[in-house]
Amino acid sequence: MRLRTASPYMTTLLNQCYVFAFLGSKSLDHSRQFENHQLGLLRNLFEKNIIFCRHVVMLVYWPTQIDADTKAHAESKIEKIKAAAAEYGFDLELVCVKGKTFGSLFSALKQIKKVIEPFSKKLIFCQNYYSGYIGLRLKQSLADVYLHINFRGLPAEEELLYSDSLFLRRFFVYFILKLMGRKIISGCDSLSVVSDQYKTYLEDKYKSGVKSIIVYPCAYDAGRFYPDQSLRRKYREKYKIKNHQKVFIYSGSMHKYQMPMDLFRFYENISNQDQEKNCVFIVLTPDRGKAEQLSRSFSISNLRIQFESGRDLAGVYNAGDIGVICRKKDIVNRVASPTKIAEYLATGNSVILTDGIGDYSGDLKDKKFAIVKKDIPAFLLTPISELMSLSRPNQNDLAWIRSRYSDEKISVFSQVFA
Repeated sequence: MRLRTASPYMTTLLNQCYVFAFLGSKSLDHSRQFENHQLGLLRNLFEKNIIFCRHVVMLVYWPTQIDADTKAHAESKIEKIKAAAAEYGFDLELVCVKGKTFGSLFSALKQIKKVIEPFSKKLIFCQNYYSGYIGLRLKQSLADVYLHINFRGLPAEEELLYSDSLFLRRFFVYFILKLMGRKIISGCDSLSVVSDQYKTYLEDKYKSGVKSIIVYPCAYDAGRFYPDQSLRRKYREKYKIKNHQKVFIYSGSMHKYQMPMDLFRFYENISNQDQEKNCVFIVLTPDRGKAEQLSRSFSISNLRIQFESGRDLAGVYNAGDIGVICRKKDIVNRVASPTKIAEYLATGNSVILTDGIGDYSGDLKDKKFAIVKKDIPAFLLTPISELMSLSRPNQNDLAWIRSRYSDEKISVFSQVFA
């Protein structure tokens, strides 16, 4: 189906009979993942003129455990969705379900089906397995459906390797998710993944049974994250950072797969080597209470634990010098695409990371502004002298980073919406 046309009459006609159902995967919680990977993607599709559609249905997941603060965060994100609809001129139908359970799955399926059934053309864009399975059931029960699946990770392996549940429960959920994944892959019309490593993994696993695959990373917003000397001055002053001090930044949650204990061990190692106290260590996290509790087991000078969002986040990144990320070398991380790495780089930071993180570890191995450690033990033993010798990305580097990891790559979806 062709969604773009030069004729205003034809555009109006297509808009009237066409609906875009965006079934995301992120909860309306305190993290930035909803803004980055769901709302951000939707806005980019309209902003970059990849999609022209007057009718949008969006599935969102309400947090399962909610207090007044969490509710306020969730409601603020709903307002951002409505603001995007007003800005780009599409009619919005929101389907909100609580958590990801069998009950919410069938509730979402019923609600979405009722909304989109009257339209003669239906493009369903789903992220990951749970939403993908809802999309698959809709395709099986409705006519004129085009189903695109956008895989952001490996939910089955994430459950098996990183869930805190008992092993038998983890294995059961892993088995169910693997079955769902196979059905989704065989039943969809097209696929997209977040890394070339992910694409290779699917092609090797499913051979000729997999569809053609589009690669679109967990891209950073090039309009928000860029080097800005005025922000650097402002936020170094805000955080009471002296001109000569080197600032290390970790940004993200304190989930198990993000290796928070190893982050603090790394900070402690560098702090112990920093006899002159020339380093400042910043942790930006929505899990501030947990981070503060974990940090008490370590001796780290000049440690700041904060939560920043919006322009403040870009401001703190600009105040920094070295972005930090470590991951286990396993299949979950081998196919991943952590947005934070691109955001560190885009704001002029050098980075230190471990090997086996999506495309980044390979892409950055020979760059003067990056250190890629072979594993976590090597990461934890990093000498401070190696970090102090890092270069910052120059203008050519920044242009390469933008072309490789920014939301400007959204054009790859033109083949889905054409």
